[in-house]
Amino acid sequence: MTEMAKKRGRPRKNGVKPDWMLLRLAVTLEAYDRARLAGAIYTRAIQAAMRAVHAEQFSMRISETEVKRLLAEFRSPRAPEVFMFSRIERGWAVSVGPRPPYPSRRKPQRSFIYSARYQRA
Repeated sequence: MTEMAKKRGRPRKNGVKPDWMLLRLAVTLEAYDRARLAGAIYTRAIQAAMRAVHAEQFSMRISETEVKRLLAEFRSPRAPEVFMFSRIERGWAVSVGPRPPYPSRRKPQRSFIYSARYQRA
């Protein structure tokens, strides 16, 4: 019994992720931000991010759920600052700053004025 028993199960990676996941993250967040700032609604911006990942590298796939997971982790409304990715001539630029203000698509609040027939006498 001098040999150590091999641990069973999936080997640990200790949080290390492959480099292609960083590229996928950059493409996803940049495309999502670009779509939202152009006025797209949330679901359309997610679809734009999925298409951008597919266009960047055909073999790299991402699901709608994975885009939502990345947004929850890196675009949380509770986070005071977030990572911002932007394309430059030879690659990607990464910066840290406040969360981008996405324009609201809701209808503006109207003050409700009661007409004469709805007012109490």
